[in-house]
Amino acid sequence: MKKIILINSPVYDSDDRRNFLPLGICYLAAALRNNKYCCDICDGNLDYPTIDEIVDIAVQYDLVGISSNTINFPNAIKIAEAIKNIKDVPILLGGHHATFEHIFIVNQYDCFDAIVRGEGEKAIVQLCDDIFSNGSFSHEINGVTYKNFKGKVCLSDTIILEDDIETSALPIRDNQGKYPRKPLPYENDKLYVSIATSRGCPYGCSFCSVTSFRSKWVARSAESVAEEAYSLYKTYSDIFIVFADDNFYINPERSKEIVSNINAKCGENIGFSFATRADQIIRNGSDYLRYFKENGCYSIELGVENGSNNMLKRFCKNTTADQNNLAIKMIREQGIYVAVDYILFDPETSVEELKENIVFMKSANIFGHYPPLLFNRIKPYPGTKFTEQFGYISDEDYFKNKNVNDIYECIQKFKEELHRRINRIMDIIELNIQAGNADRSQKGDYIWLKMLPYNVFEKLVNCTSNYYEYYDSLISDLKIEDRISFFENKYGR
Repeated sequence: MKKIILINSPVYDSDDRRNFLPLGICYLAAALRNNKYCCDICDGNLDYPTIDEIVDIAVQYDLVGISSNTINFPNAIKIAEAIKNIKDVPILLGGHHATFEHIFIVNQYDCFDAIVRGEGEKAIVQLCDDIFSNGSFSHEINGVTYKNFKGKVCLSDTIILEDDIETSALPIRDNQGKYPRKPLPYENDKLYVSIATSRGCPYGCSFCSVTSFRSKWVARSAESVAEEAYSLYKTYSDIFIVFADDNFYINPERSKEIVSNINAKCGENIGFSFATRADQIIRNGSDYLRYFKENGCYSIELGVENGSNNMLKRFCKNTTADQNNLAIKMIREQGIYVAVDYILFDPETSVEELKENIVFMKSANIFGHYPPLLFNRIKPYPGTKFTEQFGYISDEDYFKNKNVNDIYECIQKFKEELHRRINRIMDIIELNIQAGNADRSQKGDYIWLKMLPYNVFEKLVNCTSNYYEYYDSLISDLKIEDRISFFENKYGR
């Protein structure tokens, strides 16, 4: 029997690491297994194996599929080229980046034999049938770009969408138990399991490729979601569900039904979190939030994005700063933690808009939110409205306003030189707090560390002199380096 391996390209040294099962390729693997293929998963973000270690595993298979996004695409190239240097095995590429950059990739990189555009459950089975039966690509397959044996590029002009996700095979979870457990306040460590109850998002935020990938929202039934959750509960017991939908709250009654069915099947309230938008929180009202809290909701990831109305318009969010503020307040009133998504910078950001964001953060009580909301700017991902407008804008040419550029670079310097150290200290204190072992001194240290980047940022924004000189003098005058070194010695590096 032919053996296939699907690889989730790793992300090294990035804030975008994820410690969840890569559901996309797990769905593909399930489709292959349902069609009698032997298929395994290698997640490059599970224990973070080196490129060489991934390659050593991959060359044992007859076909390799690699999934990547824009951030980890360079690692996908390294993996594919290294495999080809050892063994001439067919290599497929998929994911958001490949979907929108398929023409460039297939012409630029010989290490990829075919590119699957979109959701590839059907396409990958057809590709494997073709390759293993005929030894090469013998006919066109919908949603697949490739070079034929004569070197001619055969382009797909379609992005494949699986509309009937209700009948799709559930993702394989061979390695589910290997993912790290995480503590919740006053509870034992939980195994975080991700479940996708829907696909797509009907909104059109300029920075997001999800809408270009799939603007049509399709959903599974509450019953099938509950069955999947129950199977995980039976296997692992202490689970926490992360609903991996781009927007779990599009239909609030359906969301409520899903939670109700899961808890009924498991016989207890299962902790969960989900992502949504501010306007949906407001539109659906507090009664739903109260129900979610009473039935296991621990946190809601809220796409706030910004506190300036001008910037929200540029982001095509169709929300306002006041709506963001109200949504945060409504969630907190029910005792639910708000995980804030925030993009502070875009190419047209002005100093005045940064000041508006400071005012908003303080009014919404997120000035001090951890992790910090200060470091992100919109990245030019393929397929987004942002990239259509600005192109693949370089770091040097990113900002139109020089003052904003200088503020951003100072904040990035803080992140690189200090905040990675701060994170390690805060992780230690947070564990002490959760274990009930933190005294008033430790809690005070924690608050100071949380507030530090925000206080530095506010002083920078209100600075009227050379930003770089001011930043260096600020770090020196406040003895920040000495204070962090003191904390490292106090809590252990």
